[in-house]
Amino acid sequence: YMDYKYDSKPNREQQLKIKEQLLNIKNGGVDLKDYDKVVQQLMNRAVVHLTNEPFYAEIDETLKQYAKEKELKLR
Repeated sequence: YMDYKYDSKPNREQQLKIKEQLLNIKNGGVDLKDYDKVVQQLMNRAVVHLTNEPFYAEIDETLKQYAKEKELKLR
């Protein structure tokens, strides 16, 4: 995913950090403020089609720092 999304291949140390952070997201509570758009849809509609987009946005925000790390080292 990192290679596809950011054209970046994390090293072993980064992979371990990424895994830890993704597990924290998985096992952590949901902050409804981060998903306000979804909550508002639920409050205003009888039926809501939920996509993966809001969840991938949270994952991408976590992974983005590791792609930037590589860019900084190359310059």
